[in-house]
This record gives sequence, C-alpha cells and structure tokens, in this order.
Amino acid sequence: MRAVIAVAESQSLDDVCTVLRVCLPDLELLLADSGSRCIQMVREQSPDLVIMDYHLPDLDGSNVIEEIHRITPSPIVVLSNSKDDANVVKAIECGADEFCTTPIRQLEFAAHVRALLRRSRAAKGKNVSTQPRVGKTARTTLGLREDTKARLDSNRAPGQSYDGFLCQLADLWEKTYSDTPSKRG
Repeated sequence: MRAVIAVAESQSLDDVCTVLRVCLPDLELLLADSGSRCIQMVREQSPDLVIMDYHLPDLDGSNVIEEIHRITPSPIVVLSNSKDDANVVKAIECGADEFCTTPIRQLEFAAHVRALLRRSRAAKGKNVSTQPRVGKTARTTLGLREDTKARLDSNRAPGQSYDGFLCQLADLWEKTYSDTPSKRG
C-alpha cells in the first residue's frame, strides 16, 4: 500500500510519518512538498491514501482535493492547524474524507486512517485487514528526530521511556484488534 503525504509543516509531517510507521509499517510513504507535486504523485503512483495539509504553499487545498478526486477514489485526510469551521466544511464538501486539526492526536489519527483504508479496500473488493502489526517496529526509534521524540514524550506517563511509550501504543492497538494478549517482556 502507498500513501502520498503533502504536509507543509515539518512538525505535523514528523508526527504523521511516526504514526503511520508504527501502526502501518508496510505502508510506503511518498512525500510531496506542494499541492502541484501532490497531484503529480497521485497521478503517477496511484496511492491507497492521500494525507494533505489544507494550506499548501502553492495551491488552495480545496482545489487540490477536487483534482485528486478527479484522478482517484482513494481517501483523502486533510490536516490543518486552523479550527475554523468554514475550512472544515469546505474541505469535506470538496471531497475530503477526514479533517484532523494539528497537532494530531496520534491514536485517534491512526484509528481514522485504518478505518478509511479498511473501507476503501473493502469497496475495491481487496483484503480489508488494516490491523496494526506490532513487534520490532514498535520497539525501535524508527529513525525519528529528537524533537519528534520530545513531542511524543508529552503523551508519556512520567518516568516512562520513549520505547516504553511506543510499546504502550502497540499494546493498546494489539488489545483493540486481537483476541490474544500481548506477549511483551
């Protein structure tokens, strides 16, 4: 599976990539730095998912959403640091499947993405498993920058290590999507 990601703000980009690497490690992440590049990548790569910033540097977010939907029926998640209802309504009316404000809430964002992929794949008659797989991926640092780790640290319990936080996320996902208990040591 592939996702095209066009997010202008580096903090949001890091957060989105982190969540996707943890909860969907087989998802190939294709990064675009503008709305026009996002549209081009959607044409060339046929992604299963598009995640885009509503305020891209070169094009209006609504125009990008409409153009993507002319190319593909893949779900579109729109991110914005604006909580303005007008932006939310406009994005959804133009074809966005989900609108999330930044900074994203990691678990909620992951659940939205998995649900969109599950519905999209079911509509295409494909295997609908978007169950997160846990294990080594959740226990690694995933090549994250230190500032990204620091932001994720704000969600950790006092005294909990970063790796412990990732394992806590993985345990939560495993309990949510599996009948077997976690076997972490």
